[in-house]
Amino acid sequence: MSNRMTSDPQVHLHWVRETPSRALDFPISSSPQSLKSLPPCVQTAVLATGLATVELHLPPYRPSHSPDLAAWLAKLQFRQNAAGRLIAIHADDADPLATMAFHQAMVLVMRAVSGDTTPLTIVAEHGPAGILPRPLAARHQCAPDGGLAKAPAERGFGYDRAYKATSIAIQTAVRAAVPPAHIGSIDSFSEPGQTLAILTWGAAAPVTGRHVDELGVEVLKPRMIGVAFYRLPDRLAVRLAEVREILLRHRASPVICDSLKPSRAARLGEQCRRRPRLLNQLFSNEVRLISNFVRFCARISGWRARAAGNPASIFREVRDSWEGVETIIRRFYLRRPYSALGSILLLEAVRVLEAVDLNNCNELRGQKGSSHGWTGIHRK
Repeated sequence: MSNRMTSDPQVHLHWVRETPSRALDFPISSSPQSLKSLPPCVQTAVLATGLATVELHLPPYRPSHSPDLAAWLAKLQFRQNAAGRLIAIHADDADPLATMAFHQAMVLVMRAVSGDTTPLTIVAEHGPAGILPRPLAARHQCAPDGGLAKAPAERGFGYDRAYKATSIAIQTAVRAAVPPAHIGSIDSFSEPGQTLAILTWGAAAPVTGRHVDELGVEVLKPRMIGVAFYRLPDRLAVRLAEVREILLRHRASPVICDSLKPSRAARLGEQCRRRPRLLNQLFSNEVRLISNFVRFCARISGWRARAAGNPASIFREVRDSWEGVETIIRRFYLRRPYSALGSILLLEAVRVLEAVDLNNCNELRGQKGSSHGWTGIHRK
């Protein structure tokens, strides 16, 4: 048995570090042979876990923002989850969920570009919720050759099928995450139009279309709207029952409680469809978010080809491309930030792309024998 195994724990480090000129200090991911190569405060945090193997995630370091590395390190706050993942958050970080999404995006892309196999677990956590229960944090351990390494290029083999499946997974996860973040208190129901729109959107079925660019519910295409709202009253009634129970528990106004009875689901859904401005905004922003994220993933194979043994050379382009996705996240609905969406996009994409068999032509084309059925408008 090696000395490292008997004394120091095995550390799998993931850390995005920029140079003063905002280039990448490569590699991002590594398994150092000794703890001595890590900063003292990080060594202490790793040893405090008492684990033999630690997956360590440090927040991005930008010398252009914090020239003094020692002072920056002194403000790191560490927390550990049950899977042995040690995460550091900077005390001055105003939006740690957005920072974690950026970190995971850079790690995944550079891993795909360089062929890195350092053990990596992707986590999607949710921010503070109001009166509605928020979804549990999700995690996925990437396969050695997985992550986003298999993301098809635009016009590449498997593009349509892989990203349609990714879109379905993202629609499902995003619609579960946004309503608890938006409905912060009983006061949210003082604007019933906004709240009802987000509940109705959350109950809609995830949909993709026949054509390669139809990655979500396009509001100008009645057929897609019809599929999204197929059996909507049944699904909306379940949501309304949950919401009404919470309202009763918080002693909300009887008028509000009665207006959200599950028996009124069909009427309320139809009301949203007659006045669709907010509902259309949600569907349109969802499509825009998924389309931009798919374009981000589809560029990975091109970045890998251009890197040509120097992965750091494409870092700025990767960073700028992800910042475009972040812009849509920040303005997703009524210009409120939903920072958790970044990690949700990444985790769902990794899950789907690792599960899809890119060598199975029948599966990718939606032919018989595929577990996904035929191509066309897909309904989950």
